[in-house]
Amino acid sequence: MIRLPDERHETRAADPLRVAILGCGNVGAEVARRLLEREDVRLTRVLVRDVHRPRPVGRALLTRSIEELLDSQPDAIIELLGGVEPARCHVEAAVRRGVHVVTANKSIIARHGQALHDLAARCGARLLCEASVGAGTPILAALDQLRGDRITAIRGIVNGTCNFILTRMETAGCTLDEALREAQRLGYAEPDPTADLTGRDSAEKLCVLAQRAGWGWIHPDAVKVQGITTITAEDVRSARRQRCVIRLIAEAERHTDGAVRLCVGPCFVPVAHGLASVTGCGNAFEIEAQLAGRIHLQGPGAGPRCTASAVISDLLALASPRREAAPKAHASPRRAATSRTTALRRHYIRADATTGGPDPGALLHCIERSGINVDSLELRPGRAVLHTMPVTFDAASGLAESLAEGEPDRCLVAPLVE
Repeated sequence: MIRLPDERHETRAADPLRVAILGCGNVGAEVARRLLEREDVRLTRVLVRDVHRPRPVGRALLTRSIEELLDSQPDAIIELLGGVEPARCHVEAAVRRGVHVVTANKSIIARHGQALHDLAARCGARLLCEASVGAGTPILAALDQLRGDRITAIRGIVNGTCNFILTRMETAGCTLDEALREAQRLGYAEPDPTADLTGRDSAEKLCVLAQRAGWGWIHPDAVKVQGITTITAEDVRSARRQRCVIRLIAEAERHTDGAVRLCVGPCFVPVAHGLASVTGCGNAFEIEAQLAGRIHLQGPGAGPRCTASAVISDLLALASPRREAAPKAHASPRRAATSRTTALRRHYIRADATTGGPDPGALLHCIERSGINVDSLELRPGRAVLHTMPVTFDAASGLAESLAEGEPDRCLVAPLVE
């Protein structure tokens, strides 16, 4: 009979993992509380801006100095500052000393991940980032598991703030501004929600997903992004009449010629589709792989507890002698991306006139000139609403901007997800 080692005995016998935390906001505080309960982890320092604010750790552990934190000789740091700077500099300083890093920061991974992974490999450190996309939903782990397959597409709802706002607009019939204020009151939206509402947050997460799928490093600036800022209550009602809901969808696809196409934007999702059932701050992902077929993952996409789950799992993976913490960083060339898919889809277009109501003759002439076949057209005071037959997103966008007299903020283009 083969006896497996007693994991609990090994954990007690081993020296505790020395860990420092960068940031002690909502997520950092939750992580700190959970780590203080563990016998196999010892907190060495916690980096904060204000050492006088109440924290879940003792005052002696708090510091404002990254040098003092690193001098406490942690085996690993957990970066929960968010944003690009000073987070990137602090992570770089840590890996240069051979200190492992666990981060929930999608911005530094999307924008500087290649350089940081390469530096970590040279310095004998590891950089783990499961919590950077999907919070507690293990989407990056799923992509790692499929690295023996050929992943052809990834699609999903990756921003919990926008999903909460769109859900509230559906269920409560409120405006976007009203739903945003509620999200901020409940702590689901930042005081400055620009990155979420414009789709920039989703674009960064999409680039992390594309990289983990093995498609190379793609900068977020290469992603064509349309946020939810122009969505109105009338758009939500129009979707309902089509038996659809509106969701902010991030899509990445890799074609047989190697071309990678990335986009983020609001879509009409039929109520029978799996993504339509994702409400509140939920995240959901669809992965298409050549051998495994279509895989669905769904779970909470925001919040301290679920993010802490992913962070601590990465941390313990570093400490486990029987388990590789994450796939080793491999040479991934920086790749150019085509920003929008060339797929033909039906589109919802809502265009507001800049002055007065739309002129029917001019509007029909504009549609005829575009060469786009329209399934339905409705003129309302100050705006035109139409549904196209299958067409590319770029063609639909061009028509919408023409109808809105060249002002993209006055129109909405939403593909129909099939």
